[in-house]
This record gives sequence, C-alpha cells and structure tokens, in this order.
Amino acid sequence: MLHNIQAQYASDSFLLRFQWYRPVPGLARFQISMNAVAQLVEQHTVASVLIDLHGLPSLGLDEQF
Repeated sequence: MLHNIQAQYASDSFLLRFQWYRPVPGLARFQISMNAVAQLVEQHTVASVLIDLHGLPSLGLDEQF
C-alpha cells in the first residue's frame, strides 16, 4: 500500500508514475511508500519510474534517508 502517494501503472510499458499526495500531515507514511517504490524498482517489477514532485514539502536530511 502506498500512503501519501498517488500511483499509476502502465503494464504495457512497465511504467510507474507516482505523485505526492498529502491526506494526512507528516512524512512517516510517505517514507514507507518511497521505500516500497524503491523495492519495486530494485526487483525489476517496473522498468521506468516518473516522479512528480509538485507540491512535495522541503525535506531535511533525516527525512531524505
């Protein structure tokens, strides 16, 4: 489950597009979702990822890792 992310997947081109979505304040769930997306890429489940960062709040160093 991807929290704080809206995702679209085009199976014919193996493209995953996701965008920041903030239904709940805070970034904890967003970080969990980003890890899930990274795992999909590492497992070669998707071949390409398009990340729309429009509206994403500024992240500190702790939040980036």
